[in-house]
Amino acid sequence: MDGYTGLSGVEIFPEQQMITGFVNNGHGFQRGWKNHFVLYFDQPFTAYGTWENEKNSVEAGSKKAEGKGRGAYIEFKPGVKVQVKTASSYISIEQAQLTLQKELGADKKLEATKDRAEKVWNQHLKRILVEGDSEEDKATFYSCFFRASLFSRAFYEIDKNGKPYYFSPYDGKVHEGYMFTDTGFWDTFRAQFPLNVLMYPTQHGRYMQALLNAQEQCGWLPSWSFPNEQGSMVGNHAISLLADAWAKGLRTFDPQRALDAYYHEANNKGPWGPANGRDGFKDYNSIGYVPYPEVREATAKTLEYAYNDFCGYALAKAVNNKKYQDSFGQKMFNYKNVFDPATLFMRAKDRKGNWGNNFDPVEWGGPFTEGNAWHWVWSVFHDMNGLINLVGGDEKFCAKLDSVFTVPNTVNVGTYGFMIHEMTEMVMANMGQYAHGNQPIQHMPYLYNYARQPWKSQQRTGK
Repeated sequence: MDGYTGLSGVEIFPEQQMITGFVNNGHGFQRGWKNHFVLYFDQPFTAYGTWENEKNSVEAGSKKAEGKGRGAYIEFKPGVKVQVKTASSYISIEQAQLTLQKELGADKKLEATKDRAEKVWNQHLKRILVEGDSEEDKATFYSCFFRASLFSRAFYEIDKNGKPYYFSPYDGKVHEGYMFTDTGFWDTFRAQFPLNVLMYPTQHGRYMQALLNAQEQCGWLPSWSFPNEQGSMVGNHAISLLADAWAKGLRTFDPQRALDAYYHEANNKGPWGPANGRDGFKDYNSIGYVPYPEVREATAKTLEYAYNDFCGYALAKAVNNKKYQDSFGQKMFNYKNVFDPATLFMRAKDRKGNWGNNFDPVEWGGPFTEGNAWHWVWSVFHDMNGLINLVGGDEKFCAKLDSVFTVPNTVNVGTYGFMIHEMTEMVMANMGQYAHGNQPIQHMPYLYNYARQPWKSQQRTGK
């Protein structure tokens, strides 16, 4: 056992057949962050000691070590079968021990834990009953449902009185209540969280309150937390989660507080990445779009911001907040400012209003995020009728949808400079420019429904 190259500590308790300790290998975490752990073994130790990996020294018989790269070793009687139980805590070793006792204390063998885990997963997966089709199709569905159930991660722990509390990765303090982490909203706001609110409204309601608590603790709504805020990707999609939850009847959070937090998010830039606050917000507010090449991934940001502003508008309208209705409503159609009627694509536009040179709709990167113009033209979730009108009506819109699947699956790597895995996945799928392996275009096959050709959505999504 070791803490790799970061700060770590271990303590061996031979009489109790136990090791406790902590590791702190993260970068950018709040002061005081430690991942405490405890391990219980069902066999006695025949030898033990500690070591460190700076000078690769070993101290036999030592029971305790703390510092950079510290570790522990133990030995057992040759040939003996050993079982170990482990639990961790971001709060304390005592909490790790409590969690282990609550979750694994009654299990004498690994098989007992495995059986209980199987029952938990089956209970979860049977919330959706799939009938018909082949067993292979059912296996695919439940495999996907399983993966959709892994994140976000519950970051709270249960104390001795059965109450939730957590170590905040945002301010380094222990708070009462719920906290969640390990998710990036750019990846999950489109489908994962709308699924969560339908399947687990109670837990989702706790998540919405946790979003606002995180904002209070670090000054910003989360966008990409692992476990603290990283600010990765583009957009301010916490407001999408909050507005969707409110629209579906969850009342676990203060909408005024949510709107205040989003207004701050939309009109400032934070220190932690492009989605921490709003990259290019001054241009977006003044000229109606984010300019490129002045701001990287600018066209994608314009499209995401316009949708986010719609979400803010919708929440404000639902709670009769005229101030924020007017503020966000003025900007939610900004997507039109980057639509080029000559090419029928969303395009890069510089600060002076000029379209970018040498436009290639299959070129990745540049003004787009993990995609190209074929992928991003559809990113108008909140005003599909408006997009249909820009393209020229239902027939032309559906014809453009058809073209996604029929044009060659050519890749221009653009500013990426090499084939990223999303490009490779699109080529392997061999469905034209449809890139199901990444988020920007995954909703596109369903858009036929908005243009009076729903059978094509059925055809494409049924494959």
